[in-house]
Amino acid sequence: MKTSTINNIQSLRGIAVLGVIFFHLYGIEKKYSTDPVLPDILQIGTAGVDLFFLISGFIMIKVIQPMPPGLHSMTRFMIQRLTRIYPMYWLVSLCICAGLWITQDNPVSSTTDIIYILKSLLLLPQASSPILSVGWTLIHEMYFYCLFSILFFISGKYRITAIALWSLAVLLCWNILRPTPDSPWLFLLSNPLSLEFAVGCLIATWSQHYKGHVPTLLLLGVLGAISGWLYWIFWKDNPDFPVGGQRVICFIVPCAMLLAAGVALEKENYVFPAWIQKLELQKLGDASYSLYLTHLLFLSLGGKVWQIYGSGSAMSSLLWLPLLLTVALIGGMLCHYKIEKPMLYWLRQRLSIL
Repeated sequence: MKTSTINNIQSLRGIAVLGVIFFHLYGIEKKYSTDPVLPDILQIGTAGVDLFFLISGFIMIKVIQPMPPGLHSMTRFMIQRLTRIYPMYWLVSLCICAGLWITQDNPVSSTTDIIYILKSLLLLPQASSPILSVGWTLIHEMYFYCLFSILFFISGKYRITAIALWSLAVLLCWNILRPTPDSPWLFLLSNPLSLEFAVGCLIATWSQHYKGHVPTLLLLGVLGAISGWLYWIFWKDNPDFPVGGQRVICFIVPCAMLLAAGVALEKENYVFPAWIQKLELQKLGDASYSLYLTHLLFLSLGGKVWQIYGSGSAMSSLLWLPLLLTVALIGGMLCHYKIEKPMLYWLRQRLSIL
């Protein structure tokens, strides 16, 4: 696909990471302010994770297509994925461990704590969230990458069939076994969130033949996302955001439409409109991984400072929230350019996979 393809996908990543940041900013205000000003609809920002999963499935199909089948390609693919995910994740997670060590003297006080930290660092499923809480999404990513690597041993014309059969098996296991987080491995292996990766793969295949009305896809995607949120908040009468299968029901279709619209625009050699480009979404998309890993750390630290120096009133929120958002964005961008990119380049150069 052309360069514009990358631009539009990166813009969608920028939208996704901004959504997640605003979702957590909403949570920070709820925690530290007695008179919040941010609207409840910002909860919809967590659907950025669903968009990320769809994009991941799309990208993986594009990555695997030019690669020959076999063990060598599979090994190269996994090394690329591991070096992409783990180093920056370890760095941020260890910073959190160091912070806990400083503030709580010695948080690793038992074998259980050590096992928890090791599982967190290795992105293995467990009943509780990892040290870096957003790491739960990376556990799903690694599961998808491991399964996806099997496609290197399947003929190209049967790969989508294999993905469809896997999706069917996930749905059957989820509905028959009904696992809970107390059974973390089963909860991961049969979680409907995996369907979002699968749909991203299908969109990558579908996009090669699609010719349609792009604005309709965009409009339906936006309206569908808002409708999913409204359905959950008002009709389900539950203030908490949906998880698992309920979350997928609400957001897989609208997020798929947004991705499909972006891809369809790319096929017509059309990058997202100028007013979107002015928002620097492509740059945010380029830095989305660092922003995703670090933003909650910056927001949490900023929230504690806010608590000390004036949290509580609506006026305080209006002053501090833009500051917290700015710190999170600048901090994440600096981490991307000064740490993530140089570290990734160095690792891949040493492993000869650039």
